[in-house]
Amino acid sequence: MRVLTLARDLSHAHGEAVNLLQLLEALHRAGHHIDVVRQESRYFETDDAVASRVMAVGDRVWTVGHTDHSVFWTPPPWMRPWVDRAPGRLRRLLGILDDSVRTVPSVVSSVLRAGRTRPDVVLEVRQFGTTWSGPVARLTGAALVCQVNVIIDARPRRDKILLHPADRVVAVSRFVADELVRLGIVPRHRVRVVHNGVDPSAYPYADGPVRADAVARLGLDPALPVVLYYGQLNPVKGVDVLLDAAALSVRPYQLVVAGRYTDAGYEDTLEPRFAALAGGPVRVVRLGHHEDVVPLLHAADVVVLPSSREEAFGRVIIEAMSTGRPVVASRIGGIPEVMDGGFEDLLFTPRDPADLARVLGSVLGWRADDPTLGVRSRAHVEERFTLDDAARGMAAVLAEAAVERAGRRPGWRARRRRAGADTRVNPTLHPVQTSDPAV
Repeated sequence: MRVLTLARDLSHAHGEAVNLLQLLEALHRAGHHIDVVRQESRYFETDDAVASRVMAVGDRVWTVGHTDHSVFWTPPPWMRPWVDRAPGRLRRLLGILDDSVRTVPSVVSSVLRAGRTRPDVVLEVRQFGTTWSGPVARLTGAALVCQVNVIIDARPRRDKILLHPADRVVAVSRFVADELVRLGIVPRHRVRVVHNGVDPSAYPYADGPVRADAVARLGLDPALPVVLYYGQLNPVKGVDVLLDAAALSVRPYQLVVAGRYTDAGYEDTLEPRFAALAGGPVRVVRLGHHEDVVPLLHAADVVVLPSSREEAFGRVIIEAMSTGRPVVASRIGGIPEVMDGGFEDLLFTPRDPADLARVLGSVLGWRADDPTLGVRSRAHVEERFTLDDAARGMAAVLAEAAVERAGRRPGWRARRRRAGADTRVNPTLHPVQTSDPAV
C-alpha cells in the first residue's frame, strides 16, 4: 500500500509531529511505501533530528508551501477593512476560503510530483489540513483518511466542512469519536478509533541505580519524592492548577516543571505562582524544553497531567507509564479512557487544586505503599497502547478506505487499484476499535 502524507511543524515539542513520526516508521517497517510532503514549520521551530527521521521513511520527499487552514487566520491587507467588521461566522468562512485558495499551488505541485505512481491513500493528521489533502486525494484518485487529535473548541459547521472529504476519520479515543458524532461533524459509520501508542523500548522501565543516576544528573535531592510535569506551558495544560495544588501541600517534595511557554499571556499567570512557592515545603525545579524526556521520567516518582481542557488522548500518560511511573491526571476528555483498568483512583477533578493535592499526596509514597504500581503501569501500556498496536490499527483503516474508494471506480481503474492494494493488511484480521460495536 502506498501512503502519501504531509509533515508539518517537525519538533519534539509538537505531539502531532512525534505521533506522525513514530507511526510512519512503524508503517515503513511493515513494508508500506511512504511518500512524504513537507511543509515548513509555522508554529514550532523545526528539530533537525525529527525532520531527518521523517524524511528517512519517505520513498519520495518534496516540499510545498501553504497547505492548511489556520484557526489563527489573519486576512490579507486588502481584506482587512471590511473583514474586521464582518460577523464571526462570516470571518471563519472567509478564512477557510482564503486558505483554500492559497493552498492551490501546493495541491497542484503535489499531484504533479505524485505522477503515475499515485498513492492508494492520503493520510492527514490535522483536520484543518484537509484543504490540501482533500483535493490531492480526489485528484490522484486516492482515499483520504484523517486523524483527529484535537477536539477543543470544535465548531460543528466548520469542522463538518473540513472533514467532509474524508473516507474515514480516525479518532484517537472513544471520547473524540463520540464528540464528532454528537456534534454532527462526522456520521458514525465513517469514524474509527485507533488509540495512540508508544514503543516501550523507547520509554524503558527503570528503577534502582538508573533512577538514582537520573536524579543525580538533574541535581535533585534523592531523599525527597520527585513530581514531574513536562510539556507546553499554556492554559489548556493546567499548570496553574498544579502550582496551586503545590501551594496547598504540607508534605515536602520536588516539583520539576520542564517545558516552554506557548502562550505569551500565560507567563503572567504562572510566574507569580512560581514565586509564591519559594521557601515552602515544595521545591520547584524549572527546566527548559527537553527533546529527550526519558531521563526526566527516570528521575521522577510521579508524573502529573493537570489539563484544564479536554485532552483528546494524553500521550504523556503512556510515555510515563511505560517507564513505570504512575500518572496523576485530570478526569477530563479522553484521559479516563487511557487510565481505565485499575488506575482510576489517580484521576482528579479538573481545575480543582485541592483534589489534585489530595490525589498527589496519596501516591507520593507508592514505592512503599503499593510497590507493584510501577510494574502494573508498564504492563498497562504493553497490553493496550504500543506503537505496533497503533500501526496495525491505522494500517487496517487505511486499507479499508483504499479498497472502498477503489471499488467506487468503474472499469480498469478500479481493477488496478484493487490489484495494487496491500492484501497483507486485512481489516477483518485486525479489527479496528470503535466506540460503537455496530461499526
